[in-house]
Amino acid sequence: PVDWKALTLPLYPKMIKHPMDLGTIEKKLLAGRYSAVSDFAADISLVWDNAQTFNSDGSEIYDAAAQLRELSDAQLSGVSP
Repeated sequence: PVDWKALTLPLYPKMIKHPMDLGTIEKKLLAGRYSAVSDFAADISLVWDNAQTFNSDGSEIYDAAAQLRELSDAQLSGVSP
């Protein structure tokens, strides 16, 4: 999870209403908590959404999220929901 307090990001919880991170996704995946690929894909998309919502267009993080979204969308496009 994003440690917004340690990173001094007081606006984070105001801007990001549904936090999600890759560590949480990994834990959910390993625990078998995804009943469908679409649920997994929704969480992945939420990570990129949050990164792009919180960070400015054109910033390194915003751009990395855009690239990772393209990559994950391409990888998941051939998988049945």
